[in-house]
Amino acid sequence: MFGFARELPEAKKHRLKDVDQVHAVSYIEEDDEILSGHLKHLPKAIWNILRNPTFVACMVVGIFESVVINGFAAFMPKILETILSTTPTIASYMSSLIILAAAIGVIVGGIVIRKMKLQVGGMLKLMVICHVIALITLGTFLLQCPPRTFVGINIDYNNQKLIDTDSPSSLDVDCNRDCDCTDEWNPVCHTETGASFYSACHAGCKTQISLNNSEKEWLGCKCLKRYLNNQTLSKNDERLSAGY
Repeated sequence: MFGFARELPEAKKHRLKDVDQVHAVSYIEEDDEILSGHLKHLPKAIWNILRNPTFVACMVVGIFESVVINGFAAFMPKILETILSTTPTIASYMSSLIILAAAIGVIVGGIVIRKMKLQVGGMLKLMVICHVIALITLGTFLLQCPPRTFVGINIDYNNQKLIDTDSPSSLDVDCNRDCDCTDEWNPVCHTETGASFYSACHAGCKTQISLNNSEKEWLGCKCLKRYLNNQTLSKNDERLSAGY
């Protein structure tokens, strides 16, 4: 590193050119009274800054970006968890992809600017185009997976839609009433239909088995058979797995 010069050839010329582009409108001389530091020149200095379209554009974009980024940084995992009906862990992993996307954006932006030899005006146009595209794609947050089927919460044990989803008695029916189930949230899922139960107890399950990969499954679930209208199930179809 010590073998390189302090700056590349013609760097000073390019630097002055860049300054002229940025301050094309609000350029001031070194001996201008604005630079004297007196408070009475503050309004004039502010007006001079506001006349700089480059500065104003960057400030406006930065403000709107900070609002969006701060909001997403706080609530993105919860948004993804709700939209995609996934677990908090997976939602957090997916949120971290923003860092990779931002890094790729910086690299691609630099390549585009270099290949197209964009000056300040071209950079501003590229910035506006990218933000308009980002604004349009925000509509994808309106897309989401269909709601999951939770027996006893939004679907009753007879596979009918519940009208009063706030009723606590919808979880306790004759197929699990003798199980003395608690209110602990420990969902189990029927992989064939995608239906989930509040817990193995609320599904009326009798037997729990442990698989080789430490996962658990439940057998002999009376409420599952009732939900499927007493269909005859094979041993594989009558199992409930942990999760939802």
